[in-house]
Amino acid sequence: MFVRPEGGHVRVLPWPSAAAAGFGLLDALGLLEPVRERLLAGELMHLTQALPVTTALLAGRREPLGKDNGKEMKP
Repeated sequence: MFVRPEGGHVRVLPWPSAAAAGFGLLDALGLLEPVRERLLAGELMHLTQALPVTTALLAGRREPLGKDNGKEMKP
């Protein structure tokens, strides 16, 4: 478990904020829509988040996005 300061509080994270879970896992766990809602509300993704992934999340896409090297781009 990891923690980070946030707005005068300490936020507990279940994994490192830079760790990535694919679209399929987020969807299977019922977390894709909550992540999308948080983005729509103005919350920012991690600094390493690729713009195409953020765009796909905002659009409600669930299919994986691939890199040129064949690896999945993850939120």
